[in-house]
Order: sequence, then structure tokens, then C-alpha cells
Amino acid sequence: MPSNPLKQTFKTRLITKFLQQLQDGDGDSLFLGIGKTTEWNDEFNPPQPLDTLEAETNFWREVIALKKISTRDIALVIPRHNWTAGTVYDAFRDDVDMSDLKFYTLVDSKRIYKCIDNNNGLPSNTKPFETFTNVFQTADGYQWKFMYQLSEIDDEFITDDYIPVFTVKDIVSTNDPRQNQLDVQNAAVDGSIQFIDILDAGTPFVYTIDGSTQVGTYIIDQGVPAELKYRISGPDVSSASGVYLQYSLKIIDLNSQNYGEIRKIAAYDGSTRILTLEENFSEPDDVIGYNFSIIPSIVISGDGSGARAEAKMNNNFIEYVDMTNSGLGYTFSTARSFGGSITPSGDVFDVVLSPPNGHGFDAIYELGSSSLMISTDFDKDESDQIKTNSDFRQFSLISNPSIMGNIIGSGGDFIHSYFVVSESPISNFGDLIQASSKLIFNGSGQTGEFYEFISTIGNPSSGILRVLNPTKRLSVSDTVVICNENYANGSVTGVAISRFLGSQEINEKLTYRQTTRLRVSTENNDFTETTFSEDTIVRGSVSNASGTISSWNLEFVDGVGFSNSVGYLDLVNVLVGFTAADQISVILPSGVQSFDLASVESINTPEIDYKSGNFLYLENIQVLERSQNQREEIKIVLTI
Repeated sequence: MPSNPLKQTFKTRLITKFLQQLQDGDGDSLFLGIGKTTEWNDEFNPPQPLDTLEAETNFWREVIALKKISTRDIALVIPRHNWTAGTVYDAFRDDVDMSDLKFYTLVDSKRIYKCIDNNNGLPSNTKPFETFTNVFQTADGYQWKFMYQLSEIDDEFITDDYIPVFTVKDIVSTNDPRQNQLDVQNAAVDGSIQFIDILDAGTPFVYTIDGSTQVGTYIIDQGVPAELKYRISGPDVSSASGVYLQYSLKIIDLNSQNYGEIRKIAAYDGSTRILTLEENFSEPDDVIGYNFSIIPSIVISGDGSGARAEAKMNNNFIEYVDMTNSGLGYTFSTARSFGGSITPSGDVFDVVLSPPNGHGFDAIYELGSSSLMISTDFDKDESDQIKTNSDFRQFSLISNPSIMGNIIGSGGDFIHSYFVVSESPISNFGDLIQASSKLIFNGSGQTGEFYEFISTIGNPSSGILRVLNPTKRLSVSDTVVICNENYANGSVTGVAISRFLGSQEINEKLTYRQTTRLRVSTENNDFTETTFSEDTIVRGSVSNASGTISSWNLEFVDGVGFSNSVGYLDLVNVLVGFTAADQISVILPSGVQSFDLASVESINTPEIDYKSGNFLYLENIQVLERSQNQREEIKIVLTI
């Protein structure tokens, strides 16, 4: 039995549904929590997190802050495989589990290509760079399919191990960096055949003719045009009747209107050098005097239509099969080679069918994404919500926590962010719109208020438009119309919606303090930065409450400096509840107490309800020390 019986498509579907639920303005709210200021038994080797209620409880007791994850901080990702010369890449196959194979590559940190053929398992030494919609071959014999391209807005999801993956719904400007991907998606053909693998080359085809190397190899005249007969000439043209039966005649002269066309041979009279075709050329009158080759025929069968292939020869053996028409609608197919007889040769082929809807139609499913990355940060003190002289050793994900029983983010005004493009520079677009200007979006007919415009660095024809309370999510290709407060006298801008980036509740608090914060004082004016130490236990004289110090900070007074009589204790692991009547004592590791070091002036309890929401993820790490000007960037990859 396989280690994971889930189909890759099912895993991809689950992770994409989870992403959609998080991106939906009415969906789940997701929070990143950090905590545990107390030391591990072995600080260099944190224990593996346990999936237990006790582990969840312990995290909640030591959590110091929770930060809401923006929809723009979430993306689907796939493992990163950089293109490196000398590497053998796996070729896509429809009969092989591709989930753990290196069948795609990232080139120049920007473009992603799928490997269609790896030249019989040889190393790749020619970097692919084309962005064609069709499969192309590089000088090393590899065949590649361009899938998509990354841009600067994807940078936060690019790591040493992962890259983002996405599909494009629609765009409205050639300036959009994802135009090439949309072209590939639109050009994809369901049930197409892009590659036929040779499993066994069989026996040689001794009657092949390479007209490009043999002088005097050309078509003399039309024997009987109505009967598809042509007389051929050349030093290697055989006088034996029937030897070219089931071979194919190919026009190789660039001057012919039939250049590249291949037609199967139905009969051959060696005495007259006249061969009969099964089907005529598109321009029968434009073949006389032109060079030709005779090659084995490749016959493709199946439930689709239109697939045609050419045998590429080397010393009378088929070296590889070139698809001249990939066809469409195939769900099964076989291929055989013919030459010299109505009986197939001994070659053995493997016809590789495209994924559903064709190569390049859906990069997410084709490249097998089953992972989602969350990328966010804690910047300095996050508006005094988390002290910079603390540390932490755990982070978690929690969905839908609450404050006083109300789920966070369940109401209020929302800002929607959209990537917008224009045929002309729009770097000054924000200057053209007044704050709170009314906007109408031609196309969907939705309305909203202007909130902010952020131009794209290095691309003056694109940027991020943030809209306050649109009536519904805007449609791709909607164009922006600036109006007065009554939604009248509209001015068409030529700026168009390219894609939705995410939504956020306006004036919504993003970071929530989860420590119990005590404002304490002393009459002795002897507070210093070292009066209290991190991880020390304190106790209240009246309440008998206790807690562990996560940080200690002197109060700062404008025009005076740091106070020596007032400070703030941030506590975790609080038992019971402190009161304003408490005198604070310190319990030393030996059990000895230092009494009445400070008086409690005020108490701020944790902002989010204890153990509310759904506890989804927990990771233990080595200690991460915070500092005054530091920003901690945290990336979590969830994999099904």
C-alpha cells in the first residue's frame, strides 16, 4: 500500500480550496502567534512539537502576540528546482507518478519551464529562455514548455526551497508581466500529444533517403496527377518495386509551397520510379523539381484526431519522433512505424498524452502544488504591542480567535487590493484622484471609494489600487472611472483591473498583545533596566497571582527620558489575576522571595480570548532574540 493514498489532484484541490477560503472576505481569519520566552532544556535542539491538548494549552499560556495574516501574505507554492547546467531533468510522463520528480525548472529566478523530453536521460546544458506557447527544443536535445513567469510581487514567496505557483484569469494590457502565461493557457489543447517516446528502436529502415545530403534527389514530374502519382529521381532511388510501400514522402525544399509536408506512400513501381500517395500535397503543381526525403511513416491511433508525427532518422534508425501536429481530444493513443510493408516495424513507442486541458493550462495542477506558504513579519514593537527586548521559541497558526466572544474581523469596512495595468504610464495615477473619490468600474458596474495607489517600481504602467468597500469583488478587465461624490461626471482613466490581491478590514488591528501587562511604580526612584529579569517569576502580595516575565521596560517620558520610578512588566504563564492592590515580589530559582519591589498601578490583560479559535499549527525553534530595530520575517509552509 502506498505511504499516502491521496491522489495528487485531490491534495492540490484541498490546498486550493483552503487558499480560497482564506482569501474570501467572508471566510476564515488566520493569525500567526509567537511565544515561549522560557528556555528549552537544550536551547540548541528544541523538541519536536506534539499534537496534544497539553501542547496547545502550554502555547496559549506563553504566547506574547498574535498577528492577523493578510490575504496578500498567502500563496500556493511548489518545490524550487533551479536550472543548472549538467543536470538531468525528468521528462513529463502520463504513466509515471511525477509528484517527487524534478520535471520542471526555474530559470534565472524568473521563468518556469516543464520538461517534455530529456533527450534519453542526458544532462541539460542549454538554458531554456523562450516564452513561446508551443513546445520548443534547445540545442542539447531537451524539449521544454514555458509555464509562467515570476515578478516582483511574488518575491516574498520565493525561498531557497519554494517558489509560488498560480494561474492567470485574465489581463487587459500587454504591459502585464503575466501576459505570456495567459497566452500559454489560452493556447493549451485538451487531449493533445506533445511527445512520443521511443522505447525500442527496432530494426533499420534500409530504404530511407535523405534528400538534403544527396545531390540530384528530386521529383521529376507528375506521373498521373489525378491518381496521386509522382516520378522521383536520385542516386539512391531503388529500382525494386514495393520497397517504399508505407514509407512517407517529405518535401524538404524551402522554395516549395509544400515545404515540410509529409505524405504516406501507397505503392511504388520500381521500373518507372513512380510512387503513389495516399493523399496529395496541398499544392500539387508546386512539387516538380524540388528535393524530397523518404522516411518511415508514423501512424498514430486513438480516440482523438489530427495528431501527426515525423520520424527523425540517424543511420536508418528512428532517433526521435517530431510532433508536426499535436492533435486534440485523445484520452488514449498508440503509435506504430511503417516502411516497406503493410506490417508495422518492430519499433516500440510510448505516446505521452497531455494533462487535462493541455500543457500549460493550469500550472497549479500540472506542477502538483500541495503546499501553501504564509509569509508575514513582526516589525519592531508593532505599535507597542510586542516589546523589542523579548525573545520567543514557538510560533503557531490559529484561525478565528475572538475578543470577548466576538470573532475578530466579523464586521466593519474593508479595503480590496488589486493589481492594475495601463497601456500608458500611470505612476502619477494616485495624484489624479482625491482621497475618498468615488470610483465606478466599467465592465462589472461595481462601485467603491479610492483609498490608495502604489506604483510598481520599475514598471510605470502598473501598480496596486486599493479600493474602500467595493460593492462586490471587481472583475478582471474592469476599467476605472473617477467620479464626484454622487458617482457622476465620470472621467475614464484607461487603468484596468488585472487581478485581485486580497482584502483587509480597514482600521482593523493587525497585531494583538497577549501578555498581561502591569504598570508598576516605586517610591524609591531606584528602577533600572535590570530591576526585573526575563523568565523570572513574580507574585502579587494580595491576589497571590503569579506570572513569568517576558520583558521589563522603563516608562519613557517625553522631554525627560526614561523614568526611574515607573515601568512595565509583560507577563506570561499568569495564574489567577493581579490586582491594583498588589505589591510585586520576585521568586528566585532558589525559592527565596524579594518582597515588595514595586506597586501595581494598572493591569492590561491579554487582548484575545484565551484558547479561542482553532489551533492549526505549532512549530518549535531555537531562540530568536528581538531588538529595537529588528524585523522578524516568518514563513510557514503547510503541505498536505
